[in-house]
Amino acid sequence: MAKIVNLENEINQEIDRFIKLKQEIMETICQVEDVNCQLVLEKRYINGRSWEDISMKKCAYQGCLLEAKPGSLYCKYHARMVEIEDKYPEWLKDRLKEKRREIPKSKAKM
Repeated sequence: MAKIVNLENEINQEIDRFIKLKQEIMETICQVEDVNCQLVLEKRYINGRSWEDISMKKCAYQGCLLEAKPGSLYCKYHARMVEIEDKYPEWLKDRLKEKRREIPKSKAKM
């Protein structure tokens, strides 16, 4: 019985370590100014996607399956939305970034 408890403790410590590491990676990615670069880094280092998968011409916006515009990470609809977001005041941009960060955290808890 003691072995089981010890193994459970070791597993929980590893989980805590990985959660902390994921948070550190997200904090580092959020320091990158370019939102498109943030998305690419998040897909690679948080979601574990391959470079080939990331480079596919699908829209990068949260599960959108439309084809991305040439030279963009987004379809024409999401590209326009991101363009409009870029014109918001700085405080609103910060709030939007916070909301984007909450989405992966809530998915990770599932």
